[in-house]
Amino acid sequence: IMETEGRIKIIHRQGVRINRIGSKRTSKKSHVVGVLSPSPIETVYPRKILYIDALRDRLAKDDYVLKYYDGNQYFKTGSEKAIQRLVEQERCDCWMLVASSKAVQNWFYSNNITCLIAGSCHQGIDLPYVDVDYQALCRHAVATLRRLGHRNIVYLAPPQLLAGDIRSETGFLEGINERFGDNSAVGSIAHLDPSVDRIMHTVNRLMKQ
Repeated sequence: IMETEGRIKIIHRQGVRINRIGSKRTSKKSHVVGVLSPSPIETVYPRKILYIDALRDRLAKDDYVLKYYDGNQYFKTGSEKAIQRLVEQERCDCWMLVASSKAVQNWFYSNNITCLIAGSCHQGIDLPYVDVDYQALCRHAVATLRRLGHRNIVYLAPPQLLAGDIRSETGFLEGINERFGDNSAVGSIAHLDPSVDRIMHTVNRLMKQ
């Protein structure tokens, strides 16, 4: 009976082999989603690693494979040829762009490559994207500070502006310029290298002004 059900196979003069029970393998090719990022996976923020792992698990349920590609060669000035070689070689069904510059987004947009922006789109780029509304968030943050009585507000920003960073600055300035009773506010933006010493030096200098 077990041989009839495929659970075992009787091999002449050798014995019995137990067959693995489960779904049969098929030659069906899995779909591939490629994640393109300037940073290796082990150096990104823990929160990003969590959503990448969650996305990988979710895609696997639908027979999709998530592959992670990284390298500054895809994000520096004049990287179009490197991106083209990668896209042609890997043949992913869809790409997800992480921390992408306007040049990278524009290449995918101009070449009609199916992709999703993990972040915000730069101005003039019409691609699907998923991001926090940083413009509204920063505008609300400034309004909160003004309600608490603060009148001289500084926004510390990274030196390399991604689309989300630009929207953050826009929201910050909107919050500064918004009419708030008779109380006006002065706002400034300081672009900093992401180092603790540099940030501490700048904050100390600003606090003394």
